[in-house]
Amino acid sequence: MAPKKPSCLHSLLLPLLTLLLPQADTRSFVVDRDHDRFLLDGAPFRYVSGSLHYFRVPRVLWADRLLKMRWSGLNAVQFYVPWNYHEPQPGVYNFNGSRDLIAFLNEAALANLLVILRPGPYICAEWEMVRYSTFL
Repeated sequence: MAPKKPSCLHSLLLPLLTLLLPQADTRSFVVDRDHDRFLLDGAPFRYVSGSLHYFRVPRVLWADRLLKMRWSGLNAVQFYVPWNYHEPQPGVYNFNGSRDLIAFLNEAALANLLVILRPGPYICAEWEMVRYSTFL
């Protein structure tokens, strides 16, 4: 069975926003430029983030790694969404198994981590295993 094709990027982002902000009517996040700080629900807030690439970690280890991030004092996780990983061929989308972005976001929520989501389409040179040592 062919993977389900989202109609557009908005069909992915809207569920993500709904997942991340389940109480959107009572929660707030403000950049207080006058006092050089963030406000989360009206209180001063500082996020401490680490990076985890879900596409480089087996799915069975996601919860373990995210929980260890939380236990180490982080309150946020940032990660890329490599679009070529989810769309290996034009018009063919895959969000199953280790590519299940919603499952990864759920694991982050269970670990009580905020998410800094960085969608592609291009994330970084090392994705293609480019070696620059030949230029040195």
